[in-house]
Amino acid sequence: MHLIDFVLIGLLALAAALAVRHWTRRRGRGCCGDCAACAARCAGRKRD
Repeated sequence: MHLIDFVLIGLLALAAALAVRHWTRRRGRGCCGDCAACAARCAGRKRD
């Protein structure tokens, strides 16, 4: 395998891990605040 293959596999693994962490945190607390969309959703819920 070439170095670029390892880099691409590493990036895919990192993206998958971040996506899993993001969605599990969102489901657990209803809001993660990690991104603008989450922050906006959180702000909307806090106002309710």
